Amino acid sequence: AKDGSYATGIRTAYGDTPAHLMYISSFGFADNFPPQSPAYAGSAINYPFLPHIVSASLIKLGASLVTAFMAPVFILSFLLIALLIFVPWQITKNLKAAILVPLIFLLSSNLGFLFFFQAHGLDILSAQTLFQEVWRDEPTNVPQHNIIFMNVMLGSLLPQRGILFGLPVFLSVLFLWFLATKRSIIASSLLTGVTLLFHMHTFLALLLVA
Repeated sequence: AKDGSYATGIRTAYGDTPAHLMYISSFGFADNFPPQSPAYAGSAINYPFLPHIVSASLIKLGASLVTAFMAPVFILSFLLIALLIFVPWQITKNLKAAILVPLIFLLSSNLGFLFFFQAHGLDILSAQTLFQEVWRDEPTNVPQHNIIFMNVMLGSLLPQRGILFGLPVFLSVLFLWFLATKRSIIASSLLTGVTLLFHMHTFLALLLVA
C-alpha cells in the first residue's frame, strides 16, 4: 500500500508471507551470506533458502521488495502450467488428455462448491463474487460443515513459495526419467539434489517415486 503496509489478500498467506519477506530481506538488504537464520541470530539456517536467494538477487539488481517477491511467483506459475501440459503430453501422446491435467490439478478440491452454487447459483461469473466468495472465502473449506480442504492454489502454491520451485523440478525430473537416456538420468540426479535447497517435500516425493 502507499502507506508502506502490506496485505496478503488471502487468509492462507498471512502467516507465510511475513516469514518469506523476513528471509528475503535478510539476504537482500542485510547481506546474510553465508546464510544464518534471520529469526535466531547466530544459528544455522534450517529452511530451504534458495527461493529467497532468487528474490534477494533481484533486489540486488535494483528491484523493489514487492517486485522481487512477486516476479518469481508469476514466472514459475506459468512454467508450472506449461509443464503440467507438456510432460503428460510427451508421456501419453494425447494432447486433449494433457490439457485436462492442469485443470484437474489447479481446480482440485471437493464438493464444498455445492454450498457455493446453492447460495449463488451461476453468479461465479461476477468479478465481485469470484473474488469474495471463491478466492477469499474458499467455498471448499467450510469448517461448519466439517469440510476442511483448501484448493491447491490457495493452500499451497500462493502461500508456500518453495512448492512453486519444487513442482516444476518434480515434473522435469519425471520427464527426464521418461526419456531414460544416460544424459537425462545424470541431469535428473543433479536436479533432485538441488531440490533440497528449494523444497524438502518435493525431494522426499522424488525419492518415493524413484
